[in-house]
Amino acid sequence: MAPSKDYALAIVIEGEEGRRVEEIRRRWDKSVEKWPPHINLLWPFPALPSGGKDLHRLVPLLPPSFTVTLGPLRPPSSSSKKKSKGPCSNLYISPSLSSDPEGAMERIVEVVREQVAGAGECERREMHCTLGQIREDEFEEVAAMWEPMSFRVEALDLLSLRSGSMKSLCRIYLL
Repeated sequence: MAPSKDYALAIVIEGEEGRRVEEIRRRWDKSVEKWPPHINLLWPFPALPSGGKDLHRLVPLLPPSFTVTLGPLRPPSSSSKKKSKGPCSNLYISPSLSSDPEGAMERIVEVVREQVAGAGECERREMHCTLGQIREDEFEEVAAMWEPMSFRVEALDLLSLRSGSMKSLCRIYLL
């Protein structure tokens, strides 16, 4: 099974933290209605025949629930030093490595890549949450709205974009 851009293994950001991310996404993310606020762990991800139900067998191999921090914001990369009013760049926010000293997120990725057919072929990408598509001259405005936040990760979701909007096919609760 080859990885598909229609699927992702992710941490869905819910509660007050999810609402904070949505507030920014509603303004700057043209795909805000397509998917919930989430941190991509593996994307693209293979389409699993079971719809992901067999992922529950991984729970004993996965780290227990943990806390992660999102932030601070980094400006989108730009080849120009002057503030552009031209094309937009994706604005990502990454989980802080210092907030995950045990490497729980990386361990999840390792276990899934080793244990799930086709997941070993997934590209290694930086784990991130998309906040939107901004021009360089809009970064300060977004940064003024953002404060780093910590939240408890208690589950992983296999997300599918097959129906035009991303939904969770399967939720795997961590111990």
